[in-house]
Amino acid sequence: MASSAARSAFAGSQERPAKADPRHVLGHIGYGVVPWKRRRGYATDALRQLLPIVAKEGLAYVELTCDPSNAPSIKVIENNGGVLVEQFTKPAQFGGALGLRYRIALG
Repeated sequence: MASSAARSAFAGSQERPAKADPRHVLGHIGYGVVPWKRRRGYATDALRQLLPIVAKEGLAYVELTCDPSNAPSIKVIENNGGVLVEQFTKPAQFGGALGLRYRIALG
């Protein structure tokens, strides 16, 4: 169990896999917020701040994926300009369930 000081300071994490390769990851960016900090805009803000950094890598867009039932993640992506590209079946190594793929244009 985290101490109250640790619980108040830590909100979550974001991930930008180096050279995100679709054969190994489902999207260019991942994020997660600890349960006690959800619904406060941390993920939306973190993604908003990360997009200009990723844009400097020369990508025209980033892709993010989430489960169709994950309304909070859908909201985070759409609030950052994400456009639904497709509903797809995840590869077996990612569970084989349905997923949503979004794109956010950079630049």
